[in-house]
Amino acid sequence: MARRSELSPQMRSRICELHSLRYSHARIHKIHPEIPLGTIKTTIRREALRVDNQTRPRSGAPRRITEEQRDQIYDTVTHTNPHISYKDLLDSVDNVVKERSLRGLLREMGRRKWRQLRRPQLTIAQAAARLAWARQCENYTEADWKRLKWSDECTVERGKGIRPVWTFLRPCKQLTQHDVKEVLCSGKGVKKILWASFSYGSRTGLVPLNGDPLSARQGVSR
Repeated sequence: MARRSELSPQMRSRICELHSLRYSHARIHKIHPEIPLGTIKTTIRREALRVDNQTRPRSGAPRRITEEQRDQIYDTVTHTNPHISYKDLLDSVDNVVKERSLRGLLREMGRRKWRQLRRPQLTIAQAAARLAWARQCENYTEADWKRLKWSDECTVERGKGIRPVWTFLRPCKQLTQHDVKEVLCSGKGVKKILWASFSYGSRTGLVPLNGDPLSARQGVSR
């Protein structure tokens, strides 16, 4: 969670002034409901430790990543290059921190990596046909859906496997910003096609299909 912004010296002075006029903590909080009651109590308790109600120096080592570098990292993972690796991000800030610290910083910013979405590679005609069918089914009743039978086939290819792409964009953002990897429907290697179907209250088993996986018609082998 990102750190809450601090009170300005003027606001601290205002709170301490009200307290000097014998305003209770609760009454001050009622006047300034945007300030938590615990913050009001702490501000009054530490008034004598501050000079002109300025922020006191914090204990511990200063941040190694400057505010400019933090903004640069956020802009990079959000807009410039959501696919950037942690190693390249560290290089962009001269490796002033370790990867573990960088991951923690990104969590504070509400950023994490998601696996890039994938979708079938469709032509314009195929996409238009699917959209037309979806619009045709908008008014289907439950009885209409129960009469339908769904079937599909799956090609299993030996040696197929592409390293997934990881991105800092959330799945919902990937769709709106077109950060989606297209998956080819065909490739090289030893293949086997399996077919199955299901409908309301019934389903088939996996049926291997013989022949050329790219052909229009397949022979069924049980």
